[in-house]
Amino acid sequence: MKPAWMCCALFAVALLIPPGLSAGDIPNDLTPRQLDMIEKNFVYNLSTCCPDILVSCIQTMIQLKTTYPQHDFDYAVIPLLSRMKNDERCEVRIIAALALSEFDSDLARFAISRRADYDPSERVQKVCGAIVHSWKEKAASSPALNAAL
Repeated sequence: MKPAWMCCALFAVALLIPPGLSAGDIPNDLTPRQLDMIEKNFVYNLSTCCPDILVSCIQTMIQLKTTYPQHDFDYAVIPLLSRMKNDERCEVRIIAALALSEFDSDLARFAISRRADYDPSERVQKVCGAIVHSWKEKAASSPALNAAL
């Protein structure tokens, strides 16, 4: 019953967010309480079987990582790696790979490159291959990233 309750809660929160939120309306920083709530919700929602909640959760993590790069969301890496490797739905594996591409992590880079080579889905292989290719293009212009790859 918790996933259904959680869907209702997420929907209620979505209704409370004012439409047309612009970049200037986004707070500059998150409070420790907000960060704690984000982590708890992310870990809980990532363990759900409901694909809509799961994908929404991963998309939210991508947006948070992009909007607040100063914060450490590294607790998301391991659950995302697990979803990218073990989920039966290729759509979930793809969005997990896209989320992991936002993290500057050797583990994420390695896992995505492995999915590009060995995932059973050709779609997942192509997306992961495109992510690896974009990293290599960036590495060509950045010596620090080139050393990491």
